[in-house]
Amino acid sequence: MPAVQSQPKSQSRRSRKYPECTSWFIPFPQQVFSRQSIEVEPSKKDGESDSDPVLHPEDAESGSKPCLGHRLLLSLNPLSYAPEYVWMSYEDVDRRRRELGSALVWFFKRLESDGTKMGRDDIVIVGDVKDELGLEIDTVCIWANGSAEWQLVDLACQAYNKVVTALYDSSNNSTVEYVLNHAESNIIFLSIDRLPVILQLFPKLKYLQGIVLLHSDKDLELFEAYGSTMKLAKSWAKNLGIDIWSFEEFGGIGKQHISEPIDVSLDAVYSLCYTSGTTGYPQKAAILTHGQAALAASCGGIGMVDTTTNIVFSALPMAHAYQRVLNTMAFNQGGAIGFAQPNPLLFLEDLKLLKPTVLSVVPRLLNRIYQGVMASFVDGTVKAALFHYAVKSKMDAHRSTGTVDHLIWDRVIFNKIKPLLGGNVSTIQCGSSAISADVLDFIKIAFNCQFLILRIVYLGTLDRDWTYTRYGLTETFAVGLRVLPQDPTGSFSVGTMFPCMEARVVDAEELGYFVRPQHAKGEHDPSERPCDPKGSKYTFGPDGWIYTGDIVEMDECGRFKIIDRKKNIVKLSIGESVALEQVESLYAASPIVAQLFVYGDATRDYLVAIITPVEGFGKELDSKPSTSKDGDSTQMDLKTAILLALEEQAKFVGLKGYEKIRNIHITNELFTVEGGMLTPTLKVRRKNAYKKYKDIIEELYKMPIPSLPSGTSGRL
Repeated sequence: MPAVQSQPKSQSRRSRKYPECTSWFIPFPQQVFSRQSIEVEPSKKDGESDSDPVLHPEDAESGSKPCLGHRLLLSLNPLSYAPEYVWMSYEDVDRRRRELGSALVWFFKRLESDGTKMGRDDIVIVGDVKDELGLEIDTVCIWANGSAEWQLVDLACQAYNKVVTALYDSSNNSTVEYVLNHAESNIIFLSIDRLPVILQLFPKLKYLQGIVLLHSDKDLELFEAYGSTMKLAKSWAKNLGIDIWSFEEFGGIGKQHISEPIDVSLDAVYSLCYTSGTTGYPQKAAILTHGQAALAASCGGIGMVDTTTNIVFSALPMAHAYQRVLNTMAFNQGGAIGFAQPNPLLFLEDLKLLKPTVLSVVPRLLNRIYQGVMASFVDGTVKAALFHYAVKSKMDAHRSTGTVDHLIWDRVIFNKIKPLLGGNVSTIQCGSSAISADVLDFIKIAFNCQFLILRIVYLGTLDRDWTYTRYGLTETFAVGLRVLPQDPTGSFSVGTMFPCMEARVVDAEELGYFVRPQHAKGEHDPSERPCDPKGSKYTFGPDGWIYTGDIVEMDECGRFKIIDRKKNIVKLSIGESVALEQVESLYAASPIVAQLFVYGDATRDYLVAIITPVEGFGKELDSKPSTSKDGDSTQMDLKTAILLALEEQAKFVGLKGYEKIRNIHITNELFTVEGGMLTPTLKVRRKNAYKKYKDIIEELYKMPIPSLPSGTSGRL
């Protein structure tokens, strides 16, 4: 990277261009150069890449390898799954995606011959993909939890040039109606619990002509036993004039009408990805191409250990581009993918059975693991002292050398922690929201992860060591910035540009930042024709760059730090600006916090919060007196105890006075996706949270700020 030239408005940064992908490096200071540079040989020449990731199993060895795994459903009441994963081989997956793809070809040919592909004339849709972009595409919608069947449909669409669009689990009726009509989806693959919604909405769905239930016949037999009758569903669908098939029935149609995969152009549309968003506005779609999918998976895998023995735990929403890229990276390496059960309470059970080497999770799970482990070593015993000494020893070693192994401490302490994640995890891939560098590095040293990969969108400060290690957007197929493997201080940055990306920084004058928020572009940039101008105008600039709204700085190694997020900064009445998401993330690392929502605005001079403490916090309050200023023993109530714990956390992470929470409302109610308080990627919908707690927030500001007793600790 050449020396920065002084420019009044913007500066650009880019990696070396990707086509040959023979090397990618930025000249860092000598002491970290060896850990910041990578060199890879091209597996294909420029233009030869495709997004069809399944290995063609010409030889018996690769064809018989496990590819997609899941746990069989045994019972609905009580809900139970088989105590082991069952696997489809690469050969099985190749066969089944050909059958599904051939069935889709048959289905769309039938619509064209019947003249029904363009939908019913009695429903008028203004602003669909044909009207806005002039695209003539065959669109397939998927609405279900991530599963082997979900992945098979995606692979079939890739191989036969069908465009995938997906609905999040939490999508409400209006979103479902909008997406199906806007994307012109003629067929939907869904789980049986969502079938009544689609049948009820059918009179409003212009293009929908077919439904496929995303279950095996064995699963459907279980549903039959509990009243979800397939015969009744087919009768209902027939009266409405729509076809319905089981997953195996539809695959059987393809088996009878088998056709070969299509040589898909890199410029062909792969997916219309409707972003989850935090504003409640669903009409925002990113147009993603096959070339982008191939490039994202190829660049995303650079620097990872290329092994055919990887077992990936897939737990993030498949509707998000991020999880689909991770799975494609696994296919490229010849690894296996095991899918999590729909119930998050079964994740740890899944991990123990699957024993994955690669884990994809959300930060909340890592925070809970960190809090749980740390909370079990706070009793002042020799064992606790030894644990904290071991953590400090390994953390110091990691941040100076990049190593995550220790001959003694691993045997004595950390090998007992590893089984929490199955015992074999070497790479953790995480996305959606914020996580602190301390939590991140603790996970590394506790589970001996050679490097931790994160694709998150925001955190960090100019004077605080809290940040992300990877950054991406839906519009760029989840790639953008990344920290290279074994970077000893990588947890304090989002790293450098991917080989296929470039960024520009411009002034944010209204916030007092100059040559800062980051724009993403490059060979991997999204279509310059956004699917919905109204939904995309906040992202795409008139010059073709994506305006992310993130405030960045560059460190001495040429790595970016994301220090603020433009749209989530409030200026308090005292004139100080506060990044609310950042404050929430720093407090979230406290072992007493299960969830919180921090609020402040321009009419207030301090912050308040809605908080849910971890289960069990405060049970021992009656037996733990605190000492007042006059030396008298007083009973500490729950609110005081939580405020003390938050104060201790604020001091630990170095929050300034105006960034501290001064008053709280305690609730046992957790925000959920189903309740509309979280996005599918588990970020707080701030608008909805404020609407729900508006009256309580007003009351908090009317109260006097609670005074805290001296000589007490917030850790109970």
